[in-house]
Amino acid sequence: MSWPGRASALLLLAGVAAGTLSDARVMPAPQRQDGYYILSADFHVHVFPGDGALAPWDLRREAARRRLDVIALTDHNLECWEW
Repeated sequence: MSWPGRASALLLLAGVAAGTLSDARVMPAPQRQDGYYILSADFHVHVFPGDGALAPWDLRREAARRRLDVIALTDHNLECWEW
């Protein structure tokens, strides 16, 4: 393998390692009050394919970024699904 190929492989591995390390987030435990858990939620999220823009795995990542404990996937336009 030539030096440009080795440099490219090394840069790719470094990018994957940096992305993996920077993506590690720890979700805080839900708050408790009077014996009840208080959860942050969004009960109306649209998903792709359907009438949303993000795939389910991207919505999970976005919900974690916004520190949501619960999301509900609710599409309206189900005619686009060919069963």
